[in-house]
Amino acid sequence: EYGQLLVLGATVGQGQLGDLVNVLGLRTSAAIARYAYYMLGYFIPDIRDLSENESLAYDWLINAHQGEVTLMFASIPVTATSVRLAELCHERGIPLVVITDREDTPVLEYATYQLILPHTESTRATSLPFYMVLEALINEIGTRLAPLSVQKMNEINRYIISEGIIRNQ
Repeated sequence: EYGQLLVLGATVGQGQLGDLVNVLGLRTSAAIARYAYYMLGYFIPDIRDLSENESLAYDWLINAHQGEVTLMFASIPVTATSVRLAELCHERGIPLVVITDREDTPVLEYATYQLILPHTESTRATSLPFYMVLEALINEIGTRLAPLSVQKMNEINRYIISEGIIRNQ
């Protein structure tokens, strides 16, 4: 349910779920995970992208500390590496939040929290539910962290405008 997403956003946004957030998505979920890492990085100071190098993801999770959480995006097909990393989180007591579009996704067995999105058979719109939910999560965390989140965004915008990176209309 989307209500679960808001609870998740509230707990992440208030630092209740973890001090460091690991973001993971491989193959078909990699682009979604990269977007999550980029956008959540505005609001969560300690965030790590495990999707960039899956062999190093093992290193990071084996050396994880109490207070870390892993946010995994898992759209079909899910890789054997994703399943093994989910299992590793479970074995090491790292809370695992799985956002998927299939109830039969093998990583759900290891999830501490799960959000199952509507599944579509379309080859062109399979990522859309993930991005919609991710936008809701980002907005919820940003709202929960206001006014600090607003200050951060304003500071970034002022800098990139002053440096001519973007133009203020």
